[in-house]
Amino acid sequence: MSPRYVVVDGSNIATEGRSLPSLAQLDEAVREFQREFPNSELTVVVDATFEHRIDETERAIFSEAVEHGEIVFPPAGAIGRGDAFLLRIAEKTGALVLSNDSFQEFHGEHAWLFEKDRLIGGKPVPGVGWIFTPRTPVRGPKSREAVKEAKQFQVRVGSKEASKPMPRPKSPPPGLSTSAELPETASGISSAQSSAVGSEPASLDGEQHPKSTSTGSTPLSAEDLQTTTVAQTTSTSARTTRAAKARKAPTASLPATSTSKAAKTAATKGRRGRRRQRHGARAEAVNEPLPFITFIAAHRPGETLDGEVESFTSHGAMVMIDGFRCYVPLGGLANPPPQRAREILNRGEHRKFVIVAFDPQRRGVELALPEIAGSMNLATSQDS
Repeated sequence: MSPRYVVVDGSNIATEGRSLPSLAQLDEAVREFQREFPNSELTVVVDATFEHRIDETERAIFSEAVEHGEIVFPPAGAIGRGDAFLLRIAEKTGALVLSNDSFQEFHGEHAWLFEKDRLIGGKPVPGVGWIFTPRTPVRGPKSREAVKEAKQFQVRVGSKEASKPMPRPKSPPPGLSTSAELPETASGISSAQSSAVGSEPASLDGEQHPKSTSTGSTPLSAEDLQTTTVAQTTSTSARTTRAAKARKAPTASLPATSTSKAAKTAATKGRRGRRRQRHGARAEAVNEPLPFITFIAAHRPGETLDGEVESFTSHGAMVMIDGFRCYVPLGGLANPPPQRAREILNRGEHRKFVIVAFDPQRRGVELALPEIAGSMNLATSQDS
């Protein structure tokens, strides 16, 4: 696979393995992707709130990247926000999407996400760097709901055969009086073909009419012929009108909105009330709901607690505080951040940690060492 045009889900890649996005991590991922795929052209898309969630020291660099067109974000008030904007760019350009998100809310509108070589993920591996691998979107409850609601507006009006015009007879019925010449009716069939001497003409819907009372090959009188023609023409027109109404009935019940608009409405359903850390909501929760509620009710950002180092991750360490799992990113261990958390901490070690922020989406808590927490703005770090 050698992608030519790639749309990068900047908010997702910048938050991979972290509770808050990092512009430095996003820049590192983009540079390694370009080294691995040198012929690719990249467009980095982030949320409109991305600038306010990154570290203050990175905001000047972010503004400069936006001015140079290296990073783009959706216009204010855009439906679906960053994800919808990103997917429309990828759909219009036929691009590959670099993201670890499955975009379940948009499966009903963007079925192309399941095509081969349309989605690729990236993850940093300690000691190795970023690894990029093709992905298939994960289907879940949100995906099934979006697809189901999108299909409800894709109503098919009859079959292809039923939508065709009524067939026109290729030959006149047996016993047609060739001497009668009358104008064609509204259905396109000569009225003279509707009345034959001693025959059973078939109407357009296959119904058989009673035999004529005339005998032999003697044509009907002008008065009788006119009466028969008018009656059969009226019957044919009525049947044609009923068939037309039957074909149009499903169309009349369709909503005024288009399928595309309906799909967008279905995609945005359930996205109201999302927290600012929208990508964190997709990650697996760290703690159970009740312990998380109990913890945040008893503690506040800035409070110092005793914790035990439980394990290490690619971008920090997990700390246990009274049976509650917390996260310490590399930026909370030293300034500048170390390459690995093992350089500062040891597994099983007991240390003092300061609460920096709460992460309601993952039911987690971000910590930092006291000497580092003093330089952090705890008021803006909390996602409330």
